[in-house]
Amino acid sequence: MNCAKSLKLLSEYHDGSLNVIEAVRVRMHLMICPSCRGIFHDLEMIVSAAAELRDKSSGACPDDKVGWRRFEFDAWQIKPTIFQSRRREHPST
Repeated sequence: MNCAKSLKLLSEYHDGSLNVIEAVRVRMHLMICPSCRGIFHDLEMIVSAAAELRDKSSGACPDDKVGWRRFEFDAWQIKPTIFQSRRREHPST
């Protein structure tokens, strides 16, 4: 599996919604590719921060824009580094 295909499937891999063959292919690619492994780690951090923010949120958001603004503000308070882009070398294959 190449990086482009792996990156396209990371969210489903994280959710456990891939079939067994695709999940194994992604897992194997993550084992050998430090760049994709780092991106997967970032995804895990973002999902974890979002879950923490959801648990802390007491009220519903009136619309998506307000919800995302609140999420971004709260996320900066918890983990500012998740929004800072890290420079990674990423193979084009």
